[in-house]
Amino acid sequence: MSHCIGLHFYTIINLMIMPSTIYINGRFLTQKLSGVQRYAFEISKQLSLFGKRNFILLVPSKSSIREEYNFLFNIQKIGSNTGHLWEQIDLPQYLKKKKNPLLINLTNSAPIFYENKFSTIHDLSVFENNEWFSFKYRTFYKFLIPKIIKTSKKILTDSHFSKGEIIKKYNIDTGNVNVIYCASSINGINNINKDNLEDYLLFVGGLSKRKNLKNLINAFIELSNKNIKLKVIGADVNHLVSDSINQYSNIEYIDDVSDDQLTKLYSNAKMLVFPSFYEGFGLPPLEAMSCGCPVVISNIPVLRELYENSALYINPYSVEDIKNTISNLLNDNNLNNSLVERGLEQSKKYSWEKSADQIIHLIEDISK
Repeated sequence: MSHCIGLHFYTIINLMIMPSTIYINGRFLTQKLSGVQRYAFEISKQLSLFGKRNFILLVPSKSSIREEYNFLFNIQKIGSNTGHLWEQIDLPQYLKKKKNPLLINLTNSAPIFYENKFSTIHDLSVFENNEWFSFKYRTFYKFLIPKIIKTSKKILTDSHFSKGEIIKKYNIDTGNVNVIYCASSINGINNINKDNLEDYLLFVGGLSKRKNLKNLINAFIELSNKNIKLKVIGADVNHLVSDSINQYSNIEYIDDVSDDQLTKLYSNAKMLVFPSFYEGFGLPPLEAMSCGCPVVISNIPVLRELYENSALYINPYSVEDIKNTISNLLNDNNLNNSLVERGLEQSKKYSWEKSADQIIHLIEDISK
């Protein structure tokens, strides 16, 4: 508690000496709440709680704010365009009329010709494997990301792994890249409601092939335990696997869930399996840990950095290793209990409040 009081006190002092108005690129409010939009929403919410009058979210006039962003932000609608045109034309034009105030961008995108800005590059996955993204998507972001990095005062990113990737690729000063960790938005252990009505493994992820759902499904089918289900949240597997696998009766596909539903799913799962080939952070394991759910994750550098000894690690390229690790955890109650305990402790290391406070520090640094 004293640590949180200290954070609030330092933040209040900083807000007193910062510029009176700081703008946040609020285009994310018009997009589905997932992934980078979740990060933008939670950071913007915390910054607004620290000093609502100091932070204004700018949103395209012609776009509707989605209902899931349930928070009373200080919002101003501007411009005549939408989407990327609004971001690259209307947004910088408006800011220039306001004498070029600081703009905070939180979703891998930013106006490239506006220089008084902080920009978030969550990871460099578009450069890692062309098969993970459409030609249009990866071409656009391969063009955009270096321009953003070159014209930003500060780059924010999700992990030291991603920071190292950015510094190595663009040869920029280490002090200009700042790690702002994600945190769990799930209420966690205090709201766990275990019902144990069915036994299931859980996968939470999107459509990208880098999430490696296909290898998980193949490993699941090979399990000797046929009384357990696999629940796949947030991924349309028709894009990823064959019709024969889609029809497998013990796999349930759920396109979208609320935070309350997700909390219940984590709380009652035998484990979360997160077999990604590449991540900039990897939020579902943290959410699962906060709900007392043991976690099986890929043995890749970023997940080792974030989750240390609080998870079981798998070779994401080996269906056999994924299967054996799942089977071992299903049959070892002591290991299960140990992972739950370690995961709960690990989840406490991250909070949106602390991450937003780091951004306040950075703003204060450039305001001196």
